Amino acid sequence: GPTRLAVGVGLSLWETGVTPQSAVRTAGAWVGKGLFIDSYVSRRFPPQVPSKDLFAEYMYWSFQGDVSAENALAAILHPGAIAKEPLCDRIPGLSPDIPLSFVYGQTDWMDRKAAFQLVDSMEGRDVNIQVLDKCGHQLYIEQPLLFTEFLLKNTTKQSNPLHNQPVK
Repeated sequence: GPTRLAVGVGLSLWETGVTPQSAVRTAGAWVGKGLFIDSYVSRRFPPQVPSKDLFAEYMYWSFQGDVSAENALAAILHPGAIAKEPLCDRIPGLSPDIPLSFVYGQTDWMDRKAAFQLVDSMEGRDVNIQVLDKCGHQLYIEQPLLFTEFLLKNTTKQSNPLHNQPVK
């Protein structure tokens, strides 16, 4: 039916490098912003997120610039945002001196079980897993102060011993 056709077209477009950002750019302001971005932002973010209209404007204009990191999406993700080379398979190979932090939203679509399983498999490793209240995947929008606090706590010199080591 129509759903199967739409999914097939979407998968084909993804594999050829079409991204949500390029679709918005191609569609122009009326369709790209009015139909895609505005409706996405109003559906995706809970009512407590302030200034949704300003965020939609920011999102639209950030998609209008030169193509950049968006090209990495098809290279690192399968359709549905499934990693081609999951971090849980690669992180155990990192130096144990590197502190690890994972942050998730309380209603994040990402499965945080993998992070907890990773911690269990790497006994003695310094790993911080934080779940922020009242937000989903877009932590920096839904809980900007909590997210900023998490970043500062986990990247400052006081909390990261690697900042005190000389660069080699």
